[in-house]
Amino acid sequence: MPEVREHRKPGRPPLSSVSVPTPDRILDAAAKLFSESGYDGVSMEQVADDCDVTKAVVYYHFQSKANLFTMTMIRLMETIRQRTLEILTREDSLYERLLLIAKIRLRIDTPLDFINIMRGGLTGITEEQIQSMREAEERLFQTLAQSFETSTATGEIRKVDPALAARVYMALLMVGMNEHTSASGERPDSDQRAEQLLEMMWVGVGLQK
Repeated sequence: MPEVREHRKPGRPPLSSVSVPTPDRILDAAAKLFSESGYDGVSMEQVADDCDVTKAVVYYHFQSKANLFTMTMIRLMETIRQRTLEILTREDSLYERLLLIAKIRLRIDTPLDFINIMRGGLTGITEEQIQSMREAEERLFQTLAQSFETSTATGEIRKVDPALAARVYMALLMVGMNEHTSASGERPDSDQRAEQLLEMMWVGVGLQK
């Protein structure tokens, strides 16, 4: 079985390397690298170097770059879905909950969807793997749609297609995340942008704040 590299610096190993299982460390490193450089811009060796294991260890756990990318994106989407669900189950109004989600997302300067992260790269990725990632993304949409459906039933918002509302909301977040600089060359304040984007949507679906 492949072994972790032995060329560590003297002293105690980092806490993260002791407390976090190797597959999770690899996925964490891969998520960061794929988000920064896209699918084509990342190699298995880079991932190995980033979490201080051999390339053989990465291949042992994930077999291929395409499989590593797939597992990374599914894990990322599920993490986002769980955190979104935590906010959506609060007692606040739907407006306040959606605004909080938007503020949190826009403060993170990384793509949200796997298509954006792939940036045109399809090398080695199968249709089955793409479908698995789409299903993970769809679960996130369904979590949001459920909140729109509930708020429609209680009269908090007017009657809308909950699935469509969820996709419109996520599309607006994408717009905010992709708008790196304003016309003046300055990066817009993320919280202010979140408020503007949600207000734009809310005018279309809300009875009142």
